[in-house]
Amino acid sequence: ITPLYDGRPFEAAALAALLDGRAPQLALRIGRHVHPVGTPAVETPRVALHGLDNVLSRIAEALRRVVSGALPERTAVTGPMAGMPGAGRAAHFLLSTLTSKAARRIARLARRAAPVWQVAVRTLHDGPSLRDGAPFDPARYQRLPDDGRRYYADPFLIRHDGRTWLFVEEYPYATGKGIISAAPLGPDGRPETPRPVLETDSHLSYPHLFHHEGALWMIPESEQANEVALYRCVRFPDRWEKAAVLIPDLRASDATVMRDETGRFWMFATTRPDGWASSWDALSLFMADDLTGPWVPHPSNPVLLDAAAARPGGAMFRRAGRWWRPVQDSRAGYGVALALYRIDALAPDRFAQTLTRHIDPRPLQGLHTLNVAGGFEAVDVFDKPPGR
Repeated sequence: ITPLYDGRPFEAAALAALLDGRAPQLALRIGRHVHPVGTPAVETPRVALHGLDNVLSRIAEALRRVVSGALPERTAVTGPMAGMPGAGRAAHFLLSTLTSKAARRIARLARRAAPVWQVAVRTLHDGPSLRDGAPFDPARYQRLPDDGRRYYADPFLIRHDGRTWLFVEEYPYATGKGIISAAPLGPDGRPETPRPVLETDSHLSYPHLFHHEGALWMIPESEQANEVALYRCVRFPDRWEKAAVLIPDLRASDATVMRDETGRFWMFATTRPDGWASSWDALSLFMADDLTGPWVPHPSNPVLLDAAAARPGGAMFRRAGRWWRPVQDSRAGYGVALALYRIDALAPDRFAQTLTRHIDPRPLQGLHTLNVAGGFEAVDVFDKPPGR
């Protein structure tokens, strides 16, 4: 069994891709067959060895699947694989290629700055949603201002008692821990200043909201607590009780739930088996007959390893009799762009989706959440470095 990085063995090939600012394509050569694994995400591109940890963790997961017999054959090859260097050639590759790539990488990183997220809202009275093919025009959105001591991200919208409310992750820099905050929207989409509605001992974000059986529910991301938890609203908007731990002992990001035509619940989330893999690239599915569980993992988990098509970017929605999902495209970094995928197959023995639209954030630098409700559309964007 030989791990391959962009078709080459040896970790030097993985490092070469990382120093180019991208993740390598992963595969396993087993005998005379090549099994594509996917495209991992690299969460800390400034640290090459941390990025290598992300990559090798996904290779280790693929090897575990080989041992359990869960990795299917994909592509047969009939001759020696191109670019299979011996130890001497690998050493030469490492010395001659990585040195120049490292120098270019250092120069690029010196010009980069971390993003500051902002939530932006627009009314749909003046045109269709991004879901319906509208072009992204940041001038049409009203941004939620902050005081420079926090940022807002992960917007979700919910209709309650005749008003549309905005729920967000609020991240105060002083605490370094996210909480969930909420604010009502005015008729023009202008939100009031959000106020905290849910805080725990661990970081919270991505307040996925939905109605079910006459109640309002929330599944905030609580990956730091190593669980997927369900909260029920007992007084809107600021009293929430923990109704159930849907999945314990799981590092899951941006869990998003839908209910299909048969009544079965499905949960989409990116997962990582350890603290080294990325949280952006491996899509896992879980299913249940009841919202509170028990939740059963899909036998093919992770059903997808692809930094461009895995991590949820908002609530799923119905269109033309099919389910669609916003997805974060993290190939060039976290939250750089959004995409819309149509779900073509969703069953205990299969999963398939098709890219229908890529949403480029330009002239901004990032766009990674999209939600629509009550005649409004909410996104989060970044276009400024910190230290405004």
